[in-house]
Amino acid sequence: MADELTLVIFDCDLEPPPEEDTRRIIGLSLMEAVSRLCPDEAPEVLHRVVHEFKETFRHYAHETAPLFDGTQNVVRELARREDMLLGIATGKSQRGVQRLLEHYELSACFANIQTADDAPSKPHPAMIDQAMKSLGAVPHRTIMIGDTTYDMEMAGNAGAHGVGVSWGYHPSEELTEAGAAHIVNHFRDLEAIIDRLW
Repeated sequence: MADELTLVIFDCDLEPPPEEDTRRIIGLSLMEAVSRLCPDEAPEVLHRVVHEFKETFRHYAHETAPLFDGTQNVVRELARREDMLLGIATGKSQRGVQRLLEHYELSACFANIQTADDAPSKPHPAMIDQAMKSLGAVPHRTIMIGDTTYDMEMAGNAGAHGVGVSWGYHPSEELTEAGAAHIVNHFRDLEAIIDRLW
């Protein structure tokens, strides 16, 4: 998303932000991301960038984003457990998430999916709050696993546990500062951390 958004900003005759800035907005909803990258632009300009990005993205709809190595195995293992339900809270659209899950044959693993179509952008707690309400979950038994500070802040705002992964877009130190209770360096350690928090 970040590289494509930079190109769209350039195509809209705006100064492209530094690469580091575009990497840091991953995880936010599209409008929130554009607002952070172009803070001095008028609302109509921001809406134009969002519109152009959506139009550009449609041309890549047949392509599926890669998952981090090990994701599929861990998701399937956790989904088999009878003591937990898996959900998704993401800045992506419902359509984009469904396409991704279908491609990797993971749709059946998730009991709830919350997206930027359904709630305010991270770090607002609405996505986690809505998921908990839908599934009958409570904050102290809810864990948000993520690779950005927005994920950890959203978990804290919802009263849930935040577990950061070190292989994503924001450094581990920042995840800890944002409220991560634990940092996981390998997928194989994730299940033990979940059991410890519960």
